[in-house]
Amino acid sequence: GGSTTTTPDTIGGSNSNNNANIANANGISTTINNYYNFAFHTNNTTLGDFTYPSSLFVLFLLVLLVRTFKRLFLPRFVNLGRTLGRSAHGPDWENDNTDRITKFGEYVYRLLYHSSVSLYGLWYFKDKIWWDDARGGTSNCWIDHGFQTIEPGMAWYFLIQSAYNVDALVSLMELSFTWEWVNPLSYSSALDFLEKEHVVDDQMRKREVFKMMARS
Repeated sequence: GGSTTTTPDTIGGSNSNNNANIANANGISTTINNYYNFAFHTNNTTLGDFTYPSSLFVLFLLVLLVRTFKRLFLPRFVNLGRTLGRSAHGPDWENDNTDRITKFGEYVYRLLYHSSVSLYGLWYFKDKIWWDDARGGTSNCWIDHGFQTIEPGMAWYFLIQSAYNVDALVSLMELSFTWEWVNPLSYSSALDFLEKEHVVDDQMRKREVFKMMARS
């Protein structure tokens, strides 16, 4: 059988590749470590100021995380309300109170969120100088106002609260507006049809035009 000859050149090339891979891995590890230290161990104003792209990017990721959490757990809270309602009032009550059951799930979700954030806030802020009159109390809030560094714990408290509120605003918009693709080219033909059918009521005309444009 044939044999493979190992030369100093092939050994040197293999060592070079290994060294390059190790250098790349070390570079990635260093970058991740730097981001971690910046996010959780560095006092700064960047994460607490939405004029910085990095804070907006983190906020966007947190909004996605909040929405994912809500999508996973809100149905479970609704099912909990359905189970409790059925066991207490029977299946007929369950069928007649679907809206109440849905609201129960939403209230449980909000209760857990606000309770968790409040407990974190009490733990984080309990030893701050703002509550200690001996160290200046709330007057410290105005020292270098607008240029104060923000501790990581406060920055993340602010970001998580903001993400929750952004998600609540998006959810409200989803409930308030109905989006449906329509064909604008069918608008004139829809109006011609209504003229032929002698539909004169403005509200009815709008509804019928929208329906016909949506179907086309």
